[in-house]
Amino acid sequence: MNHQSDKPVILQFLQIRTKAPILFWTIVFIVAAEAFVIGIAPLIVPDHFYLRAYLTDKAEEKIASFTRGDDRFLVFDQVVGWRNRPNTKLGNWAVDRYGSRSTHEFGHEKIRPTRVLFLGNSLMNGGAHLRIDETISAMIEDSLTEAINFGTMLYSVDQMYLDYVERLHRFNPDIVVVGLQSDPGDGLVNQFIPFWKRSETNMPFLKPRFVLEHDQLKLVEVPELEVYSNCLTQGSLFDHLETADSYYEDFDSYKRFGILPISSALWSLSERAENLSELLDEEPVYKDMVLAILNELRYETEKHGARLIVLTFADQQKAYPDRIRAMLPDQYGDLVAALRASGFEVVDSRSAIINSGLEPWQVYHIDERHFIREGNAVIAAALKTRVTQLLRTSAAVNSDEQGMMD
Repeated sequence: MNHQSDKPVILQFLQIRTKAPILFWTIVFIVAAEAFVIGIAPLIVPDHFYLRAYLTDKAEEKIASFTRGDDRFLVFDQVVGWRNRPNTKLGNWAVDRYGSRSTHEFGHEKIRPTRVLFLGNSLMNGGAHLRIDETISAMIEDSLTEAINFGTMLYSVDQMYLDYVERLHRFNPDIVVVGLQSDPGDGLVNQFIPFWKRSETNMPFLKPRFVLEHDQLKLVEVPELEVYSNCLTQGSLFDHLETADSYYEDFDSYKRFGILPISSALWSLSERAENLSELLDEEPVYKDMVLAILNELRYETEKHGARLIVLTFADQQKAYPDRIRAMLPDQYGDLVAALRASGFEVVDSRSAIINSGLEPWQVYHIDERHFIREGNAVIAAALKTRVTQLLRTSAAVNSDEQGMMD
């Protein structure tokens, strides 16, 4: 009978000290190091030291160049975090003096009977892989309709709203089209992009956000540029983000569990489980926040005499789900339904794509998120139909009102 296996585990482990001392002290060292990093190091090591480990060299270089004003595509903005750099031409990427990707010169006054203003992110502006004439906005233009496209890389709907209120309403559009990505809640409770999306090394920037308190939106502004530019050497930014950024707790977890191998592996598994649980959630993440911001945007557009259209972008997995994805809750469909139930004019890109009969490779870029020219053409056709319907409805209403006055 093997009485050795009947001994408590701790006693068996202590016996390794004499039989395999190198293994024993290696295990002791690893456990002690993990305990120190988890429990003590975050109390004495400043956050900016952890940030240097958290970010890639490329992200650090991007922070330095952006805060110096040297980024080729974007410039810092105190209200919305960043804007397209005006008067820029880099390959297919071309931006005019206002920072828009539009096909023609324009000013604040309309040059055609109908002006459509586009708000969104790279899904709306076409990204750097498409020319201006391959964008959705360009494809809806005709002799009666002009389009001005202010889509900006990585914008969330809160930044789109703030951009419109701050300056874009002055371009006097008749229709405002706001583009929502498949997960429009992304970034809405976040200020420092790397805390939400660590893989985003091209744009490790700061953004504004709103807090929803008693059904009222409260703005949390972008920290000063000087505070941002010193984030790799000083801790003042983190004092702000600890209360202002809901993803700070993920960074705090990284400080404790993301440094050494054992805790890092367990932390990574925990993160994956959390991501899976979000996919299984019946309710779209932060739906109430999305609806609250869009309601404010609708109020502002109507105040300035414009109509709002919400264009929802479905990524490839939403439009062409594989067998496993097809069994998960349809959060995209739930979002579209919630928007329509709230009275928004919605153009659903997924329906347009499915009805087109095209294969995924005929619609989507290799990243399975952005669209190629043909995909934009399908979406533009659906949008153009809705724009025409709105204009006809508005014309009929105006005619009836005029008749009543006569």
